[in-house]
Amino acid sequence: MRLFCSHKYGEVKDGYQYCEKCGKAIPVAPMACSHHWVNESSWNVKAPRGNVYKVIHLDRCDKCGAINRYEVV
Repeated sequence: MRLFCSHKYGEVKDGYQYCEKCGKAIPVAPMACSHHWVNESSWNVKAPRGNVYKVIHLDRCDKCGAINRYEVV
């Protein structure tokens, strides 16, 4: 690696962008996902007398695999 380099970064490889002149690598933040949620499962939460008082949903993004949990009261 050169001591003084006016870096010229090329394409992204394995989450890093490398200088074409000296080889210095900088991490690149992953691109934000525009999630497409798919319902994985749902649970009814019941009170002691059998009344459903909330429903818990578990969703997964089919693009990046992120998980989202939310409750409907």
